[in-house]
Amino acid sequence: MKPKIAFIHYSCPPVVGGVEFVLEAQSRLFIENGYKVKVIAGKGERFFPDIETAFLPEIDSLHPLNQKAKQEIKKGNFKEFCALKEKIEKFLEKELKGINVVICHNILTMPFNLSLTAALCQFIQKSEKKFIVWVHDSPLIDSAYKDYLASVRIEKYPWNLLTKPLRNAKYVTISKLRQGQLAKIWGLKKENIEVVPNGVDIAEFLNLSSQAIYLFRKLKLENSLTILFPARVIRRKNVELAIRIIKSLSEKGVNPRLIITGPPDPHLKEGKDYFTFLKNLVKKLGLKKEIVFLYDVVDPSGKKRLKVGLKLLRDLYLLSDLLLITSYQEGFGIPILEAGLARRPIFTSDIAPLPETGEGEINYFRLKENPAEIARRIIEFSESDKASLLFKRVITRYRWEKIFKEKIEPLVL
Repeated sequence: MKPKIAFIHYSCPPVVGGVEFVLEAQSRLFIENGYKVKVIAGKGERFFPDIETAFLPEIDSLHPLNQKAKQEIKKGNFKEFCALKEKIEKFLEKELKGINVVICHNILTMPFNLSLTAALCQFIQKSEKKFIVWVHDSPLIDSAYKDYLASVRIEKYPWNLLTKPLRNAKYVTISKLRQGQLAKIWGLKKENIEVVPNGVDIAEFLNLSSQAIYLFRKLKLENSLTILFPARVIRRKNVELAIRIIKSLSEKGVNPRLIITGPPDPHLKEGKDYFTFLKNLVKKLGLKKEIVFLYDVVDPSGKKRLKVGLKLLRDLYLLSDLLLITSYQEGFGIPILEAGLARRPIFTSDIAPLPETGEGEINYFRLKENPAEIARRIIEFSESDKASLLFKRVITRYRWEKIFKEKIEPLVL
């Protein structure tokens, strides 16, 4: 049975903040992977139907009682602090019943609610639950927060709780920079502090359709040089040249995917014959994995062909590394406009009227040019285009679903 997970932070969505965004992403990932999740906070709302929430206003960093307690302990008066700590501790004991793993974000390293910090420290020391302390920030290592400790003696309770790790908790931080900083101030080996980077939900950020995500996963686009060929399968599109370019890319050590979006001409026998010719060429060149005719792909239901509408086409532009046009005849060349809007690089035959539209902003090749030479130019461009390289790095390393499977889920099992 999978463990039940609880997150604790000062606030949760719809409160806007960097940690709140991370908490929302992580909690949803656990839900999507079959875990039960509870979020405990001082301020916020139930932001997802399947996530249980529990709120105690005094947990909020800006709650008046918390603010008053912080001021009073600076004067040596601990009455409000202790009362608030006791109330929070009782609340945690109640809300954490049945919870197996507790993930607390920033609470044990930031001075925003010391009563909460103290209550949680005491709870951890006597509990048999697994605690994961997620460190985003600390006033001990970030000068932006140094004023929070300017008028206190950091070696005194409760501020000293921020200066040392608890032995029965697992510490996680968001970067190698933070890992090194924490290891230094705590006197730990770096490997005792796990690094789990923040991520991005590419489907949500790019507003991708479920069909696009289905293709992204099915075709394993994260690890490929994805080349979009948005055209029907007709002879003047010269698809065989595109296929031979892909063969050359493959021979040069690249892992290419050519996505051909359109169907063969349904009205002419010649269209079906041309499609058969291309399929045989793909087979002959051993490119079954590299060449994708979306006409042959079934949708997620497995019952019918995938329908390529304008929304999916837009999504494929966003997920591709470049656009390829190998036509020997065009009347206008709408894909050049589409790729321009999507800010995708273009490699195209230099036939009229394409230079009329693309002018000097796209990459041209001659139809008589050797496919291997075109492939070489594509590789050279791809290896020097920093925006494309960063895009590929993000989708290969920083997708939340990948981070969850490789870094987050192992922490709770």
